[in-house]
Amino acid sequence: RTPLDSVWQADLTLNGRVFVGAKGVKGVVEGQYQMSQRENSQEWLGTMGVEIGVMDGLWMHFYAGYNHNMDLGQGNLVTNFNLLLTLPENFGLN
Repeated sequence: RTPLDSVWQADLTLNGRVFVGAKGVKGVVEGQYQMSQRENSQEWLGTMGVEIGVMDGLWMHFYAGYNHNMDLGQGNLVTNFNLLLTLPENFGLN
């Protein structure tokens, strides 16, 4: 609901992600649908990628996909690279 005119407007996002692979290397397929009444738009996104565990606590993510705006009939290629630091699985406290 917008504070100025008290009109209810809906936003909806549906997404799913599937991982396939071993402990250190995983393939990823992702799909997303997004609808916004505020912006009067509908979009979908499809990506594929890989997640690589470089070492305990360090991951690299590579993704590429396609984002399509259904209202404009236009789309674009999207790419992404992330370097993630996580808590190590083995602290070596044995």
